[in-house]
Amino acid sequence: MPPHFQLDEDNDVIHDAEAFSLATESAYQAAYSPLRLYLRQLVVDKVKRENPKLAAIQHRYRSPELDRLFVFSGMLGNHSFFMIALPFLHTFGMGAFARGLTFVVLWSIYFSGFVKDYISAPRPASPPVVQITRSPAHTLEYGFPSTHTTYAVATIVYISHFMLNVWHISTVWVGLMWICGVTIVVGRIYCGLHSFIDVVGGIVIGIIEALCFVFFFDRLDALMLSTAGPLYSIAIFYFAMSSIPRSLDP
Repeated sequence: MPPHFQLDEDNDVIHDAEAFSLATESAYQAAYSPLRLYLRQLVVDKVKRENPKLAAIQHRYRSPELDRLFVFSGMLGNHSFFMIALPFLHTFGMGAFARGLTFVVLWSIYFSGFVKDYISAPRPASPPVVQITRSPAHTLEYGFPSTHTTYAVATIVYISHFMLNVWHISTVWVGLMWICGVTIVVGRIYCGLHSFIDVVGGIVIGIIEALCFVFFFDRLDALMLSTAGPLYSIAIFYFAMSSIPRSLDP
């Protein structure tokens, strides 16, 4: 039977996250390697222990105003936002910066999705946590790591590098950008869509990814713009897509 959504009086999604897994623990044990099972269990146990803390945070701080703030901030870190925003950077002729940021966003999707499928850990269970989202289908996805957090951290680290070292923009504007980023990250916990471990995982992946692009993008960009660049791109993306781990849930 396909999963269904239950909504509370505020139209917030309520469900037991584990109920959306179509695979049993015995199926995971039969299909996953010992290392993959070990890492998955570490994250699953951590998420379960954090559920009461997340519920307590919502009980203490939740308000209609914060609901609207964090739902809106979540929209700044999803696929649709970047699909709309990135083409404008290329249209306005921002060259290497636009290409670099596009790579950062694309690989944020890839790396966070890769780890999500490899770990296969559920999101926080609801109840006790209330999941506040405009896209209930997102609650069907695995939780670790937070893709929104990976997006936010990776893009802001990369943009900060350009603002401080290339464009020499005031640190005030950099600080305001980081405030927006923190709002996105905190919102994932406030909205009950991710646990603390999910957010920490997204932060780590985002920082590592962004620093790699900061230090190596000039060489990568020159390679992609070379005559053989399209062939390199095809080879890289074929290898990346064929390497995505297979999960037991759809």
